[in-house]
Amino acid sequence: MKNLTRNQPKYRVLANEFREKISQGELMPGDKLPSFAEICEQYEVAVTTVNQVYTLLEQEGLIERQQGRGTFVAQPKNVLEGTIGVVLIGVMHDDINIRNSVRNNDYTRDLILGIQSVIHEHNSRVLLLDKPTRDDLAKVDGLLLFCHSIDIPEMGIPALLPKVLIVFPAQDLNVANVVADDYGAAKLATEHLISLGHRRISYLLASDHDPYSGERLKGYQAALKQAGIPFDEKLLGYVRHTSCEYPVDREVNYFQEAGNAMQNWLDSGWKELNSKALITANDTSAIGVMKVLANNGLNVPHDVSVVGFDGTEIGEHLTPALTTIKIPLKEIGMRGAELLYEQIQNGSRGGGIERVTLPVQLVVRESTTAFV
Repeated sequence: MKNLTRNQPKYRVLANEFREKISQGELMPGDKLPSFAEICEQYEVAVTTVNQVYTLLEQEGLIERQQGRGTFVAQPKNVLEGTIGVVLIGVMHDDINIRNSVRNNDYTRDLILGIQSVIHEHNSRVLLLDKPTRDDLAKVDGLLLFCHSIDIPEMGIPALLPKVLIVFPAQDLNVANVVADDYGAAKLATEHLISLGHRRISYLLASDHDPYSGERLKGYQAALKQAGIPFDEKLLGYVRHTSCEYPVDREVNYFQEAGNAMQNWLDSGWKELNSKALITANDTSAIGVMKVLANNGLNVPHDVSVVGFDGTEIGEHLTPALTTIKIPLKEIGMRGAELLYEQIQNGSRGGGIERVTLPVQLVVRESTTAFV
Protein backbone atom coordinates (compact mmCIF):
# COMPACT_ATOMS: atom_id res chain seq x y z
CA MET A 1 0.00 0.00 0.00
CA LYS A 2 1.34 3.42 -0.92
CA ASN A 3 1.99 6.30 1.48
CA LEU A 4 2.38 4.04 4.51
CA THR A 5 4.24 6.42 6.83
CA ARG A 6 4.42 7.20 10.53
CA ASN A 7 2.46 4.01 11.40
CA GLN A 8 -0.82 5.52 10.23
CA PRO A 9 -3.92 3.31 10.48
CA LYS A 10 -4.67 1.46 7.24
CA TYR A 11 -7.90 3.34 6.65
CA ARG A 12 -6.10 6.71 6.76
CA VAL A 13 -3.41 5.50 4.35
CA LEU A 14 -6.03 4.23 1.93
CA ALA A 15 -8.11 7.41 2.30
CA ASN A 16 -5.02 9.47 1.44
CA GLU A 17 -4.53 7.40 -1.70
CA PHE A 18 -8.08 8.10 -2.87
CA ARG A 19 -7.71 11.81 -2.01
CA GLU A 20 -4.61 12.03 -4.19
CA LYS A 21 -6.34 10.32 -7.11
CA ILE A 22 -9.26 12.73 -6.85
CA SER A 23 -7.09 15.87 -6.45
CA GLN A 24 -4.84 14.85 -9.36
CA GLY A 25 -7.77 14.11 -11.67
CA GLU A 26 -7.24 10.34 -11.87
CA LEU A 27 -10.74 10.05 -10.46
CA MET A 28 -13.19 12.64 -11.78
CA PRO A 29 -16.59 13.81 -10.49
CA GLY A 30 -19.15 11.14 -11.31
CA ASP A 31 -16.64 8.29 -11.55
CA LYS A 32 -17.79 5.14 -9.82
CA LEU A 33 -15.50 3.83 -7.08
CA PRO A 34 -14.68 0.15 -6.55
CA SER A 35 -17.04 -1.96 -4.46
CA PHE A 36 -16.20 -3.02 -0.91
CA ALA A 37 -15.31 -6.51 -2.13
CA GLU A 38 -13.01 -5.16 -4.85
CA ILE A 39 -11.11 -2.93 -2.43
CA CYS A 40 -10.83 -5.70 0.16
CA GLU A 41 -9.27 -7.96 -2.46
CA GLN A 42 -6.99 -5.33 -4.03
CA TYR A 43 -5.60 -3.89 -0.79
CA GLU A 44 -5.98 -6.92 1.48
CA VAL A 45 -8.01 -5.04 4.08
CA ALA A 46 -11.16 -5.83 6.03
CA VAL A 47 -14.66 -4.64 5.18
CA THR A 48 -14.64 -2.49 8.32
CA THR A 49 -11.51 -0.68 7.03
CA VAL A 50 -13.20 0.08 3.68
CA ASN A 51 -16.24 1.40 5.50
CA GLN A 52 -14.01 3.71 7.57
CA VAL A 53 -12.36 4.98 4.37
CA TYR A 54 -15.63 5.71 2.60
CA THR A 55 -17.20 7.26 5.70
CA LEU A 56 -14.24 9.63 6.10
CA LEU A 57 -14.21 10.65 2.42
CA GLU A 58 -17.99 11.13 2.50
CA GLN A 59 -17.71 13.43 5.52
CA GLU A 60 -15.12 15.47 3.61
CA GLY A 61 -17.51 15.85 0.67
CA LEU A 62 -15.24 13.93 -1.71
CA ILE A 63 -17.57 11.02 -2.43
CA GLU A 64 -21.26 10.24 -2.25
CA ARG A 65 -23.04 6.94 -1.81
CA GLN A 66 -26.12 6.36 -3.95
CA GLN A 67 -28.62 3.76 -2.80
CA GLY A 68 -28.65 0.78 -5.13
CA ARG A 69 -26.06 2.26 -7.51
CA GLY A 70 -22.76 2.39 -5.61
CA THR A 71 -20.26 5.05 -4.51
CA PHE A 72 -19.19 7.93 -6.76
CA VAL A 73 -16.77 10.86 -6.74
CA ALA A 74 -18.84 13.88 -5.64
CA GLN A 75 -19.48 16.88 -7.82
CA PRO A 76 -17.67 20.03 -6.63
CA LYS A 77 -19.66 22.79 -5.00
CA ASN A 78 -20.87 25.24 -7.66
CA VAL A 79 -22.85 27.83 -5.68
CA LEU A 80 -20.62 30.46 -4.04
CA GLU A 81 -21.60 32.00 -0.71
CA GLY A 82 -19.61 35.23 -1.05
CA THR A 83 -17.85 34.60 2.28
CA ILE A 84 -14.24 33.74 3.10
CA GLY A 85 -13.48 32.06 6.41
CA VAL A 86 -10.37 33.13 8.34
CA VAL A 87 -9.41 30.55 10.96
CA LEU A 88 -7.52 32.01 13.93
CA ILE A 89 -7.02 28.99 16.17
CA GLY A 90 -5.84 29.86 19.66
CA VAL A 91 -6.37 33.62 19.27
CA MET A 92 -9.38 33.58 21.57
CA HIS A 93 -12.38 31.35 22.14
CA ASP A 94 -15.50 33.22 21.08
CA ASP A 95 -16.49 35.58 18.28
CA ILE A 96 -16.42 38.74 20.42
CA ASN A 97 -12.96 38.03 21.79
CA ILE A 98 -11.65 37.11 18.34
CA ARG A 99 -12.74 40.53 17.08
CA ASN A 100 -11.25 42.32 20.09
CA SER A 101 -7.97 40.41 19.76
CA VAL A 102 -7.70 41.32 16.08
CA ARG A 103 -8.27 45.01 16.83
CA ASN A 104 -5.76 45.12 19.68
CA ASN A 105 -3.03 42.87 18.26
CA ASP A 106 -0.73 44.57 15.73
CA TYR A 107 0.37 41.21 14.35
CA THR A 108 -3.12 39.84 13.67
CA ARG A 109 -4.43 43.24 12.62
CA ASP A 110 -1.84 43.61 9.86
CA LEU A 111 -2.64 40.13 8.53
CA ILE A 112 -6.36 40.88 8.48
CA LEU A 113 -5.81 44.23 6.77
CA GLY A 114 -3.98 42.45 3.96
CA ILE A 115 -6.69 39.82 3.69
CA GLN A 116 -9.48 42.41 3.70
CA SER A 117 -7.85 44.48 0.95
CA VAL A 118 -8.19 41.53 -1.44
CA ILE A 119 -11.54 40.26 -0.20
CA HIS A 120 -13.11 43.70 -0.60
CA GLU A 121 -12.01 43.74 -4.25
CA HIS A 122 -14.12 40.62 -4.74
CA ASN A 123 -17.08 42.05 -2.80
CA SER A 124 -16.88 39.17 -0.32
CA ARG A 125 -17.39 39.00 3.43
CA VAL A 126 -14.98 37.76 6.11
CA LEU A 127 -16.05 35.22 8.72
CA LEU A 128 -13.59 35.03 11.64
CA LEU A 129 -13.45 31.56 13.19
CA ASP A 130 -11.66 29.84 16.03
CA LYS A 131 -12.40 26.14 15.53
CA PRO A 132 -14.78 25.86 12.55
CA THR A 133 -17.84 23.62 12.79
CA ARG A 134 -19.46 21.78 9.90
CA ASP A 135 -22.08 24.54 9.73
CA ASP A 136 -19.30 27.16 9.51
CA LEU A 137 -17.61 25.29 6.67
CA ALA A 138 -20.88 25.14 4.73
CA LYS A 139 -21.09 28.96 4.81
CA VAL A 140 -17.74 29.76 3.17
CA ASP A 141 -16.21 29.51 -0.30
CA GLY A 142 -12.73 28.92 1.07
CA LEU A 143 -10.52 29.17 4.15
CA LEU A 144 -7.45 31.15 5.11
CA LEU A 145 -5.80 29.20 7.90
CA PHE A 146 -3.71 31.04 10.51
CA CYS A 147 -2.81 28.08 12.69
CA HIS A 148 -0.24 25.32 13.10
CA SER A 149 -0.42 22.75 10.33
CA ILE A 150 -0.95 19.95 12.87
CA ASP A 151 -4.33 21.49 13.77
CA ILE A 152 -5.71 21.24 10.23
CA PRO A 153 -6.44 17.49 9.89
CA GLU A 154 -8.59 17.66 13.03
CA MET A 155 -10.91 20.33 11.61
CA GLY A 156 -12.78 18.02 9.22
CA ILE A 157 -12.35 20.45 6.32
CA PRO A 158 -13.85 19.08 3.07
CA ALA A 159 -10.93 18.09 0.86
CA LEU A 160 -12.31 20.02 -2.13
CA LEU A 161 -12.85 23.25 -0.17
CA PRO A 162 -10.19 25.80 -1.27
CA LYS A 163 -7.76 26.60 1.53
CA VAL A 164 -4.45 28.37 2.10
CA LEU A 165 -2.24 28.17 5.19
CA ILE A 166 -0.56 31.48 6.04
CA VAL A 167 2.40 32.38 8.30
CA PHE A 168 2.98 28.80 9.53
CA PRO A 169 4.85 26.35 7.27
CA ALA A 170 2.76 23.56 5.77
CA GLN A 171 5.49 20.98 6.38
CA ASP A 172 4.20 17.67 4.95
CA LEU A 173 0.63 18.91 4.53
CA ASN A 174 -0.64 19.08 0.95
CA VAL A 175 -1.99 22.64 1.11
CA ALA A 176 -1.15 25.99 -0.49
CA ASN A 177 1.11 27.99 1.81
CA VAL A 178 2.33 31.58 2.20
CA VAL A 179 5.10 32.26 4.73
CA ALA A 180 7.88 34.71 5.52
CA ASP A 181 11.49 33.72 4.99
CA ASP A 182 12.12 32.63 8.58
CA TYR A 183 15.51 31.14 7.75
CA GLY A 184 16.66 34.34 6.04
CA ALA A 185 15.15 36.48 8.81
CA ALA A 186 17.19 34.89 11.60
CA LYS A 187 20.28 34.90 9.41
CA LEU A 188 19.81 38.63 8.78
CA ALA A 189 19.36 39.39 12.50
CA THR A 190 22.47 37.39 13.39
CA GLU A 191 24.54 38.99 10.63
CA HIS A 192 23.54 42.43 11.91
CA LEU A 193 24.84 41.66 15.39
CA ILE A 194 28.01 40.10 13.99
CA SER A 195 28.61 43.27 11.96
CA LEU A 196 28.53 45.20 15.27
CA GLY A 197 31.33 43.01 16.63
CA HIS A 198 29.26 40.56 18.69
CA ARG A 199 30.39 36.94 18.71
CA ARG A 200 28.50 35.56 21.71
CA ILE A 201 24.95 35.99 20.39
CA SER A 202 22.08 34.48 22.40
CA TYR A 203 18.74 33.50 20.92
CA LEU A 204 15.43 33.26 22.81
CA LEU A 205 13.23 31.17 20.48
CA ALA A 206 9.47 30.84 20.76
CA SER A 207 9.55 27.08 21.27
CA ASP A 208 11.93 24.16 21.03
CA HIS A 209 9.76 22.26 18.56
CA ASP A 210 7.56 24.49 16.41
CA PRO A 211 8.31 24.66 12.65
CA TYR A 212 9.22 28.31 12.21
CA SER A 213 11.54 28.25 15.24
CA GLY A 214 13.33 25.38 13.52
CA GLU A 215 13.87 27.42 10.35
CA ARG A 216 15.03 30.42 12.35
CA LEU A 217 17.50 28.33 14.29
CA LYS A 218 18.97 27.07 11.01
CA GLY A 219 19.37 30.67 9.78
CA TYR A 220 21.05 31.69 13.03
CA GLN A 221 23.46 28.76 12.81
CA ALA A 222 24.21 29.49 9.14
CA ALA A 223 25.20 33.09 9.92
CA LEU A 224 27.49 31.95 12.73
CA LYS A 225 29.13 29.35 10.52
CA GLN A 226 29.61 31.86 7.71
CA ALA A 227 31.43 34.16 10.16
CA GLY A 228 33.55 31.34 11.58
CA ILE A 229 31.83 31.51 14.98
CA PRO A 230 31.26 28.17 16.74
CA PHE A 231 27.67 27.32 17.60
CA ASP A 232 27.10 27.05 21.37
CA GLU A 233 23.83 25.45 22.44
CA LYS A 234 24.10 27.16 25.82
CA LEU A 235 23.26 30.42 24.06
CA LEU A 236 19.79 29.14 23.18
CA GLY A 237 16.75 29.77 25.35
CA TYR A 238 13.04 29.08 24.84
CA VAL A 239 9.84 30.87 25.76
CA ARG A 240 8.05 27.50 25.79
CA HIS A 241 9.32 23.92 26.04
CA THR A 242 8.02 20.51 25.00
CA SER A 243 6.67 20.12 28.51
CA CYS A 244 4.07 22.78 27.61
CA GLU A 245 0.84 21.63 26.01
CA TYR A 246 1.14 22.01 22.25
CA PRO A 247 -0.57 23.35 20.33
CA VAL A 248 -1.53 25.71 23.15
CA ASP A 249 -5.22 26.09 23.92
CA ARG A 250 -4.85 29.72 24.95
CA GLU A 251 -3.27 32.90 23.70
CA VAL A 252 0.42 32.90 24.66
CA ASN A 253 1.44 35.90 26.77
CA TYR A 254 4.85 36.41 25.17
CA PHE A 255 5.52 39.54 27.23
CA GLN A 256 5.17 37.65 30.50
CA GLU A 257 6.60 34.31 29.43
CA ALA A 258 9.63 35.73 27.63
CA GLY A 259 10.27 37.92 30.67
CA ASN A 260 10.10 34.85 32.90
CA ALA A 261 12.47 32.97 30.59
CA MET A 262 14.92 35.88 30.66
CA GLN A 263 14.76 36.10 34.45
CA ASN A 264 15.45 32.36 34.72
CA TRP A 265 18.41 32.82 32.42
CA LEU A 266 19.77 35.67 34.53
CA ASP A 267 19.35 33.59 37.67
CA SER A 268 21.07 30.52 36.25
CA GLY A 269 24.25 31.42 34.42
CA TRP A 270 23.62 34.34 32.04
CA LYS A 271 26.73 36.17 33.26
CA GLU A 272 28.92 33.14 32.55
CA LEU A 273 27.71 33.05 28.94
CA ASN A 274 29.50 36.36 28.31
CA SER A 275 26.76 37.32 25.86
CA LYS A 276 26.00 40.97 25.12
CA ALA A 277 23.54 40.35 22.28
CA LEU A 278 20.14 38.67 22.18
CA ILE A 279 17.69 37.82 19.39
CA THR A 280 14.11 37.30 20.60
CA ALA A 281 11.12 35.31 19.35
CA ASN A 282 9.04 38.38 18.48
CA ASP A 283 8.61 42.05 19.35
CA THR A 284 6.38 41.31 22.35
CA SER A 285 9.03 38.94 23.70
CA ALA A 286 11.65 41.66 23.21
CA ILE A 287 9.60 44.09 25.32
CA GLY A 288 9.28 41.55 28.13
CA VAL A 289 13.01 40.81 27.96
CA MET A 290 13.97 44.50 27.98
CA LYS A 291 11.83 45.13 31.06
CA VAL A 292 13.47 42.25 32.94
CA LEU A 293 16.96 43.37 31.90
CA ALA A 294 16.20 46.88 33.20
CA ASN A 295 14.86 45.46 36.47
CA ASN A 296 18.17 43.63 36.88
CA GLY A 297 20.25 46.75 36.28
CA LEU A 298 21.23 45.92 32.68
CA ASN A 299 21.05 48.64 30.06
CA VAL A 300 19.82 48.07 26.51
CA PRO A 301 21.81 48.37 24.27
CA HIS A 302 25.05 49.07 26.19
CA ASP A 303 24.93 45.93 28.33
CA VAL A 304 22.80 43.81 25.99
CA SER A 305 21.82 44.51 22.38
CA VAL A 306 18.30 43.24 21.67
CA VAL A 307 16.69 42.34 18.33
CA GLY A 308 12.95 41.72 17.95
CA PHE A 309 10.94 39.89 15.31
CA ASP A 310 7.81 40.88 13.34
CA GLY A 311 8.31 44.65 12.94
CA THR A 312 5.02 45.63 14.58
CA GLU A 313 4.30 49.30 15.21
CA ILE A 314 4.91 49.17 18.96
CA GLY A 315 8.67 48.74 18.49
CA GLU A 316 8.99 52.32 17.20
CA HIS A 317 7.61 53.74 20.46
CA LEU A 318 9.85 51.93 22.94
CA THR A 319 12.80 53.50 24.76
CA PRO A 320 15.16 52.54 23.28
CA ALA A 321 13.35 51.98 19.97
CA LEU A 322 13.53 48.32 18.98
CA THR A 323 15.75 46.95 16.23
CA THR A 324 13.63 44.26 14.58
CA ILE A 325 13.09 41.99 11.61
CA LYS A 326 10.00 43.19 9.75
CA ILE A 327 7.83 40.30 8.65
CA PRO A 328 5.58 41.27 5.68
CA LEU A 329 2.37 40.44 7.53
CA LYS A 330 0.04 42.50 5.37
CA GLU A 331 1.62 41.09 2.22
CA ILE A 332 1.26 37.53 3.56
CA GLY A 333 -2.45 38.17 4.13
CA MET A 334 -2.84 39.65 0.65
CA ARG A 335 -0.96 36.88 -1.15
CA GLY A 336 -2.80 34.20 0.82
CA ALA A 337 -6.15 35.71 -0.15
CA GLU A 338 -5.06 35.99 -3.79
CA LEU A 339 -4.07 32.32 -3.87
CA LEU A 340 -7.39 31.40 -2.28
CA TYR A 341 -9.37 33.26 -4.93
CA GLU A 342 -7.31 31.58 -7.65
CA GLN A 343 -8.39 28.22 -6.23
CA ILE A 344 -12.02 29.31 -5.98
CA GLN A 345 -12.10 30.67 -9.53
CA ASN A 346 -10.18 27.78 -11.10
CA GLY A 347 -12.01 25.04 -9.27
CA SER A 348 -10.67 22.69 -6.65
CA ARG A 349 -8.09 21.17 -9.01
CA GLY A 350 -6.96 24.40 -10.65
CA GLY A 351 -3.46 25.80 -10.20
CA GLY A 352 -1.93 23.02 -8.08
CA ILE A 353 -0.43 23.50 -4.64
CA GLU A 354 1.60 26.71 -4.56
CA ARG A 355 4.16 27.53 -1.88
CA VAL A 356 5.17 31.19 -1.54
CA THR A 357 8.00 32.55 0.63
CA LEU A 358 8.14 36.34 1.05
CA PRO A 359 11.29 38.31 1.91
CA VAL A 360 11.85 40.11 5.22
CA GLN A 361 13.56 43.39 6.15
CA LEU A 362 16.00 44.42 8.90
CA VAL A 363 14.91 47.63 10.66
CA VAL A 364 17.82 49.07 12.66
CA ARG A 365 16.90 51.30 15.60
CA GLU A 366 18.38 52.06 19.03
CA SER A 367 18.28 48.71 20.84
CA THR A 368 21.47 47.39 19.20
CA THR A 369 24.97 48.84 19.36
CA ALA A 370 28.60 47.90 18.76
CA PHE A 371 30.24 45.38 21.07
CA VAL A 372 32.47 47.04 23.65
